[in-house]
Amino acid sequence: MSDKTTPPRLLRIKEVADTLAVSAVTVYRMCEAGQLPSITLGRARRVPASALADWIDKNVKGSGN
Repeated sequence: MSDKTTPPRLLRIKEVADTLAVSAVTVYRMCEAGQLPSITLGRARRVPASALADWIDKNVKGSGN
């Protein structure tokens, strides 16, 4: 499959929290503050995996920022 037909992977808040080793509340706060892009599907909030990867890249100490 090409990249144009592959849908982006959407992560649940718990998956993001586990990846970052923080609480789900912290992830919700990051999303509400606009620090971490997310989408809402009904009552569920999802974070695109690419947005999480970008956030990690931008916030790693010593990354040149």
